[in-house]
Amino acid sequence: MNPHKDPSMDPTMVIADDDAELRAAVARILRRRFPDVLVVEAEDGEMALDLVDDQVVCVVADVNMPYRDGFSVCWTLRHSDAFAPWHDVPVILMSGAFHDRPALERAWMAGSAFVVPKPFNEERLVRAVASTTGLVPVRRETPPELPAPLALPAMPRPNVEALWLPDDLFPELVFDRLRKA
Repeated sequence: MNPHKDPSMDPTMVIADDDAELRAAVARILRRRFPDVLVVEAEDGEMALDLVDDQVVCVVADVNMPYRDGFSVCWTLRHSDAFAPWHDVPVILMSGAFHDRPALERAWMAGSAFVVPKPFNEERLVRAVASTTGLVPVRRETPPELPAPLALPAMPRPNVEALWLPDDLFPELVFDRLRKA
């Protein structure tokens, strides 16, 4: 983030998951890949809805949470009159249940913009956020440069003529080696 800007004017992402470690991992990834976005964390669906404000560009919510699950968060943002200004805010749902058709259908019916199955892949999560928000992620950090490999001495070119065998001798050599094996 730009230290000279007012942080309250930064676009915001809300991350909601009752698993503190997973929530922190998702937030860490999104802060690193979208450094100009303020990432705020919620431990349940109710808290996630409380954090929605005019700067929110995306909500990433776990499906299974206490008080209000991810489906309910998504449905509320899409259909509740109280959240009318945020009907178009993309909601990305995360769950281990997205490996079966009924869970996927329920996510789409709730109005989810994208689903990310758990365990999640960092690139899949980043692509989901980028494609639903239009935000451009920074590239992943690359490992430090490895030292250049040692130069190997030049190998002499093989003598192709020495490798050539007349066609009638080749099968004899193959069968001879097979018999000895």
